[in-house]
Amino acid sequence: MIISSKQLTHFSIHAVDDKVGGIRDILFDDETFTVRYLVADTNTWLPLSRKVVISPISVTGLEAEEESIQINMTVDTLKNSPSIDEHKPVSREYEENLFKYFGYGYYWIGPGAWGEFAHPDELVELQHAEESDTVHPKKSTNHLRAVAEVGGYEVATTTDNVGHISNFISKRQFKR
Repeated sequence: MIISSKQLTHFSIHAVDDKVGGIRDILFDDETFTVRYLVADTNTWLPLSRKVVISPISVTGLEAEEESIQINMTVDTLKNSPSIDEHKPVSREYEENLFKYFGYGYYWIGPGAWGEFAHPDELVELQHAEESDTVHPKKSTNHLRAVAEVGGYEVATTTDNVGHISNFISKRQFKR
């Protein structure tokens, strides 16, 4: 299924036990162009509309006609997850805390877009198999950018400006 970032930011997010809000933005890796997080606007159930991020690891389904995604966690799990300051970059330290909270392996360990794996779901099993005290080689910085941030950036070739970024498209396949 192919869907654009503009379409996706109108989707609602459904946990296993209730609706949790909507997608406000998308954070992607500017080196691999891999979607790393959906930024959830939780204005319906968290004070002051606190923003939380949801990894694609948690996404279990997407219903284009209903404009919704399903995630494999409860409202309380998401409510108690580390929040982000949407006015600051997401740090590697924040990502480590987030992945430890959810029990995921680190995507930045290994050569591929999902570390040593082809699909983000495989990171769930990895964290359970390893001790968190294990020392892992780390990339020193992350390369996260918000889709909303880069919208309007100019696109240029070596000889000319050819336009600007107006949208992103993504293809997501779900394991069944």
